[in-house]
Amino acid sequence: RLELDGAGQALVQTAPSSASESQLSSACAAGCRSALPATASLGAMPVPAAHTRTSKHAMLGLRCAERGGGDFDRNYPVKVVVFDFDETLSMATFMPVSGEPAELVKLNFESPWVRGSRVKKLQEFLRGLREGRNGKRRALAVLTRNSNPKGLQGVLDLLKDAGLSDLLDAVWLMDKRAGQPNGVYREAGDWTYFDAPVDPARAFKADVLESIATQPGIWFPQLQVASGHGPAGAGLEDLLKDLRPEGIVLVDDQRANFQSPTGAQVLRYCKVARYDAVYRDFGLLKDMGGIGAHDDADFETLRNFIEEPWVFKESREIRCCETAFEGSEEHHPVKLVVFDFDETLTLATFMPKDPACAKALAGWAPEEAAAKAEAETTLLKTKASSKAALRNLMSASKYVQNLHMEC
Repeated sequence: RLELDGAGQALVQTAPSSASESQLSSACAAGCRSALPATASLGAMPVPAAHTRTSKHAMLGLRCAERGGGDFDRNYPVKVVVFDFDETLSMATFMPVSGEPAELVKLNFESPWVRGSRVKKLQEFLRGLREGRNGKRRALAVLTRNSNPKGLQGVLDLLKDAGLSDLLDAVWLMDKRAGQPNGVYREAGDWTYFDAPVDPARAFKADVLESIATQPGIWFPQLQVASGHGPAGAGLEDLLKDLRPEGIVLVDDQRANFQSPTGAQVLRYCKVARYDAVYRDFGLLKDMGGIGAHDDADFETLRNFIEEPWVFKESREIRCCETAFEGSEEHHPVKLVVFDFDETLTLATFMPKDPACAKALAGWAPEEAAAKAEAETTLLKTKASSKAALRNLMSASKYVQNLHMEC
């Protein structure tokens, strides 16, 4: 997410309403923390100012999976698809104070790495996803943590400008802000704001999806308004019937959003690829994303997953790739391999103070170490109390001896 500071906003405010892409880019770049000037360099390799494909060989496609294990119905159909906004529907999020809508749509959604309009592909994709291959209606929604001061209104405005809002049923903001609603739903073509029931104590996307599964009506108020029938809730009545967690898919660029510290897990999810790229006039931008930003196959993969999630079993394997660099076509051999330690060579890194942990290859357990430490502490306390008792006994004996001599 690219946030603009005060200077960046001031520059955009002074730009004319017919600002060009170059003007908007220059204004935004002044306040974007991750933007570098076009003349910046990475080592000895200059960053090109023109649009270039940053990665020819890297695997930049999205990955979909249904979790293994767990007690849930793997044949249960997907009824709700929830999208993240930043770096998922958008490629990188720009929300300046002012600017031409067409230019903002281009900056947020259009990809220079694929042919054709990505916005039109998104529209066609969401339209097909909404209806489904079997003709059964699905609910589509956006759940975002967008931290821009415009809040929910800024997200909805961008979706409207891109022609995506009419294909969605609700938009929710994870963070509640004073005086601002954090939810909006579409009813009979109109958008109505409401307070989405995000629990501050469980403000994680996995927890929100659990809540949607148990109480869909409070997240999609149009279902309550129309009782699932008529123009407001037309086609969504199945959501009121036995919606389960496995019936909801989350599409997000942040892997951490597929589970929460409370133990909640998203059973079916799609991870959008993230990448660093030289983007338009902004120079190098980090952690960009976007469905179909580099490959149109993203849309077909996600569509197939939504229709038949049970085919996409979760797997845990490493992914190797080569990014484009000068001379890559010469296929130079690898001469140095550098490993991370934590969670790469180790599964998870534990470094207790007990020296036995470092010496014992097998058989050491935290419970045993704790029990041993407790026993040692008890023994020390016992020794200390025994010494004190002995001192008291000797003092008493000496007192009796003195008393006897006096007598």
